[in-house]
Amino acid sequence: MDYRNVQYTLEEDDHGWQWAVVLGSPPKIESGHAVSKGTAILKVWTAIDHALDSHKLRLVQSDWPKT
Repeated sequence: MDYRNVQYTLEEDDHGWQWAVVLGSPPKIESGHAVSKGTAILKVWTAIDHALDSHKLRLVQSDWPKT
């Protein structure tokens, strides 16, 4: 599956749903667990959004003039 051009995985287990995604540079695996598939998807989307949005923030700040 993918969200915002980032691939992630979902797997059902005996207790709910496991999710995992590789983010960042250097790559880091983010993962978690949720009781429902919908909650797992929302959690992985939040992790992806956070990683992409924080990267954009750093790019904007690096373009600011030095004081």
